[in-house]
Formats: sequence, C-alpha cells, structure tokens
Amino acid sequence: EKFEIIPLTKNLEKGDYKPKYRWIDIGDGEFSLPGHLNLEILIKPVENGFMAGMSNGVNITLVQEEPFQNLESAIELCEKVIEEVKAIDGIHPIKHAWQELKIDADWALKARNLPATPKQISFLRQFHAYTPNINKEDALITITTILALERKTRRLYLGY
Repeated sequence: EKFEIIPLTKNLEKGDYKPKYRWIDIGDGEFSLPGHLNLEILIKPVENGFMAGMSNGVNITLVQEEPFQNLESAIELCEKVIEEVKAIDGIHPIKHAWQELKIDADWALKARNLPATPKQISFLRQFHAYTPNINKEDALITITTILALERKTRRLYLGY
C-alpha cells in the first residue's frame, strides 16, 4: 500500500505561521508529529477548536487546557514547545526526537538525490511499503506516516 501525504498547508487558515516540521495527516482531522522513543505530539479536532497533547506512548498530556481556536495556533505552540525543549508533566520533548522531521530545504534537496538507506529499506519492507528506487526523503516521509498511523491504531486500541 502506498501512503499519500496530504500537505498540511491545505488545512491551515491563511495566516502568517508556516510549520517548521512535517506534520502527518492521520485522518479524522488529526495530525501527528511522531518522534523517537515513542514520543509524539498529536493535534485533534474537538467541538470548539483543536486540542494538542504530547504522548510518551503510555500517557497523553495536554499542551494547554483550553482548545486552540484553529489548527495553525495549535501547531505554532506545539513547535515552540519542541524548540524551547520544555517538559510537560514529565514528558520531555527531547529536541532531537523530532529533528529528522524539521523542514529543511537544503537537506530535502540532497535527500531527493540519495537512495534510501539500508535501514530505511528494511523498515519499509517489513510494512510492505518498499518501492524500488525510493529516495531518502520519500523513505523518511513514508516511515514517519507508518509510525504515525501505528501509534493512532494503538491509541484507539487503548482507548485514548
């Protein structure tokens, strides 16, 4: 199965904030920023806006108690939390946990011209998502999407 990444900018209002990380649209209006060590930042729609939380794979702690009025403001604060390396109720957003998802035009240009690494290829094969001649950037995006969807499935199973 080939995963399709829906650009986040299609879902943002016409504001000034441009995301600094590659957020993954995981369906149902939810967005995920999966990091290493089971860390994840999740944004979900609620009745009067969006809620954002940080998960360590077991618990989710809200970034703020009140819903954000729009997706853009939720993303902006979540990215600020990462950049400032703040802990939220003991879940510490280790800055490098999300480093690979940072939008970096120079890295992306280089990665498009490099083949996927053996480790990436192995991971993609495990999930039957490998395509011949996949480049390093596409492999990263596909792997990130798989992780985000796996974590969503686990959250649904655990009931949170």
